[in-house]
Amino acid sequence: MNSSTGRLRQRRRTLAIPITTVATALAVPYQRVRRLEIGQRLDADLAATYSRWLTDREQQSSATNFFHRSNG
Repeated sequence: MNSSTGRLRQRRRTLAIPITTVATALAVPYQRVRRLEIGQRLDADLAATYSRWLTDREQQSSATNFFHRSNG
């Protein structure tokens, strides 16, 4: 497994996002995302798009957690 694509999978799992959700959001078959995550398919453009999408989700999650801690 490529370490950078492996991190995509780890980040997705940390956020508890199903692979099918990623595939739908990126408008690609879930098998393509799966192959990218496990290193069977090298696609720099998809990897970059996927990484940006995850970053957006991580930022949303951080903002939500901050809001809940501040108002808790």
